[in-house]
Amino acid sequence: MKNDLGSASIGRLFRIYVIPSIIVVIATNTASLVDSLFIGQYVGGEGIAAITVVWPIIGVIMSVAPMIGVGGSTLAGIHKGRNENKTANNYFNLTFFLVLIFGLVFSVLIVLFSEPIMNLFSVEGLVKQYATEYLTYVGLFSITFLIPMSFVPFLKLDGKPMLVVKITIVGVIINIFLDYLFIVKFGMGIKGAAIATGISQLVPSIIFIYILAKSKYWTLKLPVFIKADIKAMIYNGSSEMFGIVAFSISSMIYNSLILYHIGDIGLSAYGIVLQVVYLGEMLFIGIAQGMQTPISFNYGASKSRRVKKLLYSSLFVSFIIGIMISVTLWFFGQDISLLFVSDANTISLTVFIFKFYSITFLFVGLNTIISSYYTAINKPFISMVLALSTVVSMLISMLILPFVFTEYGIWMPIIAAEVISIFFGVYNLIKSGREQISLEE
Repeated sequence: MKNDLGSASIGRLFRIYVIPSIIVVIATNTASLVDSLFIGQYVGGEGIAAITVVWPIIGVIMSVAPMIGVGGSTLAGIHKGRNENKTANNYFNLTFFLVLIFGLVFSVLIVLFSEPIMNLFSVEGLVKQYATEYLTYVGLFSITFLIPMSFVPFLKLDGKPMLVVKITIVGVIINIFLDYLFIVKFGMGIKGAAIATGISQLVPSIIFIYILAKSKYWTLKLPVFIKADIKAMIYNGSSEMFGIVAFSISSMIYNSLILYHIGDIGLSAYGIVLQVVYLGEMLFIGIAQGMQTPISFNYGASKSRRVKKLLYSSLFVSFIIGIMISVTLWFFGQDISLLFVSDANTISLTVFIFKFYSITFLFVGLNTIISSYYTAINKPFISMVLALSTVVSMLISMLILPFVFTEYGIWMPIIAAEVISIFFGVYNLIKSGREQISLEE
């Protein structure tokens, strides 16, 4: 398939970039979901609670991938749109080497300090034991979590989005098979889940590196380490990293809040909800990342009208999907809960939490698209401010609402954060539109 980012219809770009991107993002992030399904049935609620504690930490590690990958690919896409291929290719190589360096550093740090890291959290007993074990073994594969997320955008710029889908699905199949083999057949428990997840990321990573090394669109070689280019990459992708880190940190704080007010059963229920909610949020991230490549390319080619069409189409689709997810969570929460656990108290609490998250999905998609749009047009500061508004409102709400509205107040901050963020996002879009009109006049 030829690269037609600057000429194809918006509908065609959605088909060949957004749909594959959604599949890839969901498939890439099914690791914790698949682990939770097997662990919930064969290890128990403590196992799910342990994963709930660990995944925000893994999220901080994985946030480096969009910082480097989105930052590098966005700038590469802009320069490709300007036919500055040499500069674009250097961003590709800088991305590759920075990912290798960060991945190796993270692996060493996690393996050496997994237990001290767990001591920072309010977990005890079996949950702490499981969490430490899971983090240690997943940490061995840190670099394999970074490679696929970092290089998916470059294969899209190469005009090969469906190839990304095929590679990612291979990883999902491996994860499901190995989870069954290690947990069900070999009885390896939480350790088996962690190793299965790591291997399921390792195989796609090797395939990605091989394909990109053979690509005619990109040339893999030692990059020219230009300080300004590295700074530009990190700055541009920092908003994506900040959003993930902020979400991970707020999740860590939320975990402690839930343990304080409810206990282990609350953490188990919240863990189930997070797996499902995170899968829903991946739909929006898939749309955002799918559109990021065409938007960056057309922005670099000074095709502002196409950029606007891509933005508004993404917002519309995300809003419709948000309504569908909201209805599903509200009416089918119990059916979803039964897939993970059979304990009646855990199911009841899970259904209760789903009600609150169903409201947030009316806003989550719009916030995701708006933030991603500003990264795509190389305005990461606005994207960072939007992420910051979400986190600050979330943290303030956590400190106040649980003590005012008790059981309802624990879950109200997630709604408050998204509502406040959407006001900031819409305000910036309106402001940007007015500035564009003034420039055209």
